[in-house]
Amino acid sequence: MIATGAAVLYGIVVLWSGDASVGRHWVREDGPVEWVSFGALLASMIWSLIVAGRVETRAARTVWCLIAAALAFGAIEEISYGQRIFGWESPDWFLRYNSQQETNLHNLRFGDVKLNKLIFGKGIAVFLIAYLVVLPVAWRLSARTRDAVDGWGVPIPRTHHVVCWLIAITSLQLVNYSHSREGELVELAGTVAFFLILTRPHNAGRGELAILSPEGGLADLAREPAAARPEAARRDTRPAPTGALT
Repeated sequence: MIATGAAVLYGIVVLWSGDASVGRHWVREDGPVEWVSFGALLASMIWSLIVAGRVETRAARTVWCLIAAALAFGAIEEISYGQRIFGWESPDWFLRYNSQQETNLHNLRFGDVKLNKLIFGKGIAVFLIAYLVVLPVAWRLSARTRDAVDGWGVPIPRTHHVVCWLIAITSLQLVNYSHSREGELVELAGTVAFFLILTRPHNAGRGELAILSPEGGLADLAREPAAARPEAARRDTRPAPTGALT
């Protein structure tokens, strides 16, 4: 999180200074920011598949497989399905309807309707509000919601994940941009924050996420499958913490 914050902060300074050459280097197609975002999505997908293989119930396994599928889609969209890596040409349909003439869905445009703004912009914004704000509050206040979320193994973001991401987004919105690809920095902050949420969720150690340790999910997950642990160690029926979410 610190490294990502430093990268985003540097990008903000560059954009604010109006140094177009440096800014373009950071956020260009196939540039450093885009590849770090791809790496974060790929790492999150691999992690999700590992968790899917360790949770016990079909419901939790489905949740984490769906998360992995969504992340895989985001990763291959980020690099246009490897088009620029392998150098193949876009089909005629994408040349006609893709605003960057690339083989991806998020840059499709039909007349005045931009798929990126309609679905990948507004749609994701609604999802983020529900997931980052509404769900954590409901999880904390409602025992029924908490039981359902923990039973399905849905990862709950910690407060500092959300706060740091919001600070990055707000800072970027205040910048007087000198070019049009500043959204790559927003994606960088979001992808890394989501990786941290998945690897160290607030409800680690509870319900189906008992296989994750609140102190360090990556280390504890590698020790042994959940099925090999005693029932008491796999289930945590404690109420939600009374203090602030951390």
